[in-house]
Amino acid sequence: MIQCNLAIKGQDYKNAHAYLRNKDEHCKLSFPTILMKRDDNVIGVLGTNPSKQAVIAGPLLVDDELFIMPLISAYEKILKMGSVTRYLFKVEKTKVDWLKTIDRTEGVHRRGEIDDFVIYERRL
Repeated sequence: MIQCNLAIKGQDYKNAHAYLRNKDEHCKLSFPTILMKRDDNVIGVLGTNPSKQAVIAGPLLVDDELFIMPLISAYEKILKMGSVTRYLFKVEKTKVDWLKTIDRTEGVHRRGEIDDFVIYERRL
């Protein structure tokens, strides 16, 4: 059975970091961080970058692209519960197909570019 769980305890964050390290991603995580699990094994993570200015989603890493939307839905549900009305995220410029898909998504707007990334704002 596949579940999306909010990271609450220190062990949840340790599990998220272990998963990210296995995918060669090293970063700090903040609240909210969502873990997708199958039989207690992490198969996806959507974290939040620590920031005092804005909610910045990421990293988003999954074993299968089919897990992306359920992770985003769980993440946005937590944000809405906290009365968050928008958040930022970035996508690598080399991911052209993803950029095209995101550009067609309602409630998502390009906010600029930084280095090798396109910055988006998602309004909830």
